[in-house]
Amino acid sequence: MTVKFKCEVVREDRFIVELDEAYFDEAWMVELNKCFFNYYRDIAEVVDYIAKTVTSSGGKDHIRGIGIPLFNGEKPFGVDAKKINTHVNIVSTQEIGDQECEVLIWEVRNHDDIETAN
Repeated sequence: MTVKFKCEVVREDRFIVELDEAYFDEAWMVELNKCFFNYYRDIAEVVDYIAKTVTSSGGKDHIRGIGIPLFNGEKPFGVDAKKINTHVNIVSTQEIGDQECEVLIWEVRNHDDIETAN
């Protein structure tokens, strides 16, 4: 017999996104919006996008439309320098994704339980 569980993992990543304001000007935003269909209107939305991407990837990966950021002011090891965007720096005191997390678990007995488990 197969036993199923719905799991909800609550994790908190804390880091700072530093941007070179002169680089992320209006002309840059226009170019970004060609790829992202006018979603990003200001620098705060770009920071939100960067933070979500860094958190979901666990860190030092390419960010579409941005490139690979510096981490704590350093280039990630083994990455082609042409792919680094030195205008973005992620400042973190611990590895992203290495935080304690809370896990909530519900046993799922039928399909309806998936939607109602809270």
